[in-house]
Amino acid sequence: RARAGAGGRGAVRSMSKVAPHGEAGGASPPPSSDLGGPRDPDDRVTSQPWDPTGSTSWWGALAARPLGYQAELDQAAQSWFDKENKKSKERRLDKVTFITTVVGSIISAICVGSPLLRAFIPYLYCSSMPLLLVIRYFQYKTRKWHYFLLDFCYFANIALALYMLLAPGSGTTFIIVFALVHGPLPWSVIFFRNSVVFHSIDKFTSFYIHMMPCLVAFSIRWFPLDCSRWWVGEFYSGENLAVQRWFPGANPHLVLGIGMPLALFVCFVVQH
Repeated sequence: RARAGAGGRGAVRSMSKVAPHGEAGGASPPPSSDLGGPRDPDDRVTSQPWDPTGSTSWWGALAARPLGYQAELDQAAQSWFDKENKKSKERRLDKVTFITTVVGSIISAICVGSPLLRAFIPYLYCSSMPLLLVIRYFQYKTRKWHYFLLDFCYFANIALALYMLLAPGSGTTFIIVFALVHGPLPWSVIFFRNSVVFHSIDKFTSFYIHMMPCLVAFSIRWFPLDCSRWWVGEFYSGENLAVQRWFPGANPHLVLGIGMPLALFVCFVVQH
C-alpha cells in the first residue's frame, strides 16, 4: 500500500496468484501426525501385529513425543513402581507379623496351661509387652495419635509389670493390679470390638494389651508357686487375708472381682 504506481499494483497482483496447497506453483507443507509432529508419507497403517513399544502405538508415540512428555511418562512409571514396591514390602511385613503373632499365641497358651512351663509366663509378658508398646508408640506418633497411649489399658499393663518386677510379694498390690486387669480391660474387647488379626501388628497389639494381662494375673492368682519358680521373687498367694484386713467381714471375691475394678475405673475416668 505504501508503494504507488504500476510496480506496486503488479506486486500485489503477483502475490494474489500464489497457487493453493497441492497445485503447481505453491509449496505444500508435509502432512502432520495427530501428535503435532511431521509424518512420513510412507508411514501407513499395515497389517503388522500391534507392538506396544513401536512408533504406531500410543505408548511408543507418547514415549517419542517431545516437549517434556518423556519426563511425564518416566514420572508416571516411577510412581507405579514405587507403589508396587511399597505393596511388596507391606506383604512381606504382613507375613513376618503373621508368623510371629501365631507362634507367640501358641506359646502363651501352652505356658498358661502347662504346670512345667508357667514359670516362663512372667518372662514372656515382661519381654513382649514393652516391645509391642514401643512399636505402637512410633506407629501412633507418625499419625499424631500418641495421646491415645494415655488410656486406661496402658496404665493397667504398666501397673502389672511394675508389680511383677518391684513388689511380687505384696498382697495388697496384687489386689489392686488384679482389679485393674480384670475390670475394664476384658470388657473393652467387646465394647471396642478388638479383633484378632494376626497379620496386623496394630490390631493384634490392641487385643494383646487387653487380654494378656488377664491371663498373667489369673496364673499368678491360682498358680503362684508355678509362676514364681524361676522369677526374681515369690508371688504372694494370701490375697484373701489382705482383703479381710482392709475390708473386715466383706466377701473377698466380691471385693476383688467387682468393688476394686469399678472404683479404680471411675477414678481414672474422672481424672482422664
